[in-house]
Amino acid sequence: MAQQESSKRQGSRRSVARAGRRARHQTRKRARRATYLLVSGFIGALIIISLFIPSFTGTGRSGSIDEDPFQVLAEGTDYFGYSTSPPTFGPSWPTGAEWGIHTEDIRDERQVRNLMEGGVLLQYNTEDQETIGTLVEVVERQGQYPCYLIVAPYAAIESTVAMTAWGAVETMEEVDGERIQQFIDTYRGAGPQTPPCVLQEG
Repeated sequence: MAQQESSKRQGSRRSVARAGRRARHQTRKRARRATYLLVSGFIGALIIISLFIPSFTGTGRSGSIDEDPFQVLAEGTDYFGYSTSPPTFGPSWPTGAEWGIHTEDIRDERQVRNLMEGGVLLQYNTEDQETIGTLVEVVERQGQYPCYLIVAPYAAIESTVAMTAWGAVETMEEVDGERIQQFIDTYRGAGPQTPPCVLQEG
């Protein structure tokens, strides 16, 4: 009789142990399932967000110059993907600025069109009239002036003078006539889409 009672107690303990193991197994299984669902949901949310972020970057066009560098933007569209300041290539507006001397900054998207059409831009961030006058003199003595040449202020540059052409930029703290002439001789009229420059009579 005592042996039967002992066997019953042992069987009862084994049943309790098995039930405990099953409960722990179910708990771990539910925890793994919850973790899987949580991670999957998080990854899915990130994917959905990444698809919509470009639509909320502002009213202007943003991007990088990995895009088509010859892309023509609608007039007035902002572009934020230029890799240098001032820019040297990339998407541009349909028309460039007039060749010659300017007294106001030229928008990046417009001056890039000038570069594409073979222009050399000499831009300055200074109010020193001697510096500005020297830049003007160098440009005005070039043959067929003002074809493919622009002098203009540009407040965004850190240096005193920046010379740009399609795919090229050089900066100077002081005007160096020889460097400017070499830059003009190298790049003037050598843009990827350079049209003939017609001089106006008179």
